[in-house]
Amino acid sequence: MIRKILLGAAILLFLAASPRVFVSLSPGLAEADAPKDQEGSKDHPLLRRYEGATIARYDHKEYDEYTLPLGKFAGDKFSKTTQLEGDVTRLVYVIPQGRSTLEVMRNYEKEQKANGYTSLLAASGPEADRIQFSASPKFDRASGKDGQFRLSVWKGSRKEGEVHVVLFALESSFGDPIMRVDKAQTLLYADVIVQKPMEADKLVGAREMADQIAETGRVALYGIYFDVNKTDLKPESEPTLEEMAKLLKAQPALKLLVVGHTDNVGTLASNMDLSQRRAQAVVNTLVSKHTIAKERLTPLGVAFAAPVAPNKTEEGRAKNRRVELVEQ
Repeated sequence: MIRKILLGAAILLFLAASPRVFVSLSPGLAEADAPKDQEGSKDHPLLRRYEGATIARYDHKEYDEYTLPLGKFAGDKFSKTTQLEGDVTRLVYVIPQGRSTLEVMRNYEKEQKANGYTSLLAASGPEADRIQFSASPKFDRASGKDGQFRLSVWKGSRKEGEVHVVLFALESSFGDPIMRVDKAQTLLYADVIVQKPMEADKLVGAREMADQIAETGRVALYGIYFDVNKTDLKPESEPTLEEMAKLLKAQPALKLLVVGHTDNVGTLASNMDLSQRRAQAVVNTLVSKHTIAKERLTPLGVAFAAPVAPNKTEEGRAKNRRVELVEQ
């Protein structure tokens, strides 16, 4: 009996001393007991999750700009930066209790080196905090202790394009229920930027819309933009909205279903609601800003019920996120 107890204690000590690795949740973990990520969030395919971490904040833009810090921040500017454009993903991970910022960053440094990435910048303490906050104040910040800030910037080349990864770890000095973090718990802010040219063929003109509707009864549009889980139309949507208005004004008898489509991230119920409200937002803008009679437009949200590509890849999900005009 004593031998069994000693053996069990030895195993526990070994597990406690083992280094953390980047793995998914254990397959045997009950779903009810598993940590909960922010709804609609997901890991970036080029950055593995720290073991046991959960996603507290998530933002993704298929095409956006990003100011990459490459030097110290003094006064009101950086000594060196570079401007990036491309696919931008921002994540905030809550790291399990008991894991220091040093341990987290050492693991990620090893990971980035193994990927063949090059270190562009590294800082710690208040200097790291000044750099990160000035370069990318995108999410609410949980206050950290002096000396518990760590920042690293990496660059690599992958088949997806040139990749930059910005990692910033801090130890929260107090609990934050909004960020779902306890006192002394480590947070990891991770930005992944994949440089790529803007897709120039997303703007479909009024004539092309008319031709496709005449041929197939519908046209798919990819120039209508929303933030993740939001229904407010982004300013970049205006060129496509103008072309939609031109189509409707050129054909006064045309009546359309404005159909909102999503990918399959999240529940069916939440995506049904989101797609309906997005379709309604498009209709409201065409009516209020472009003077189209509201009886000519019917909003309809169908979530991910009519995909045009598999939802298993980011490319497929991007094709499925669209607005369609369907002739009534």
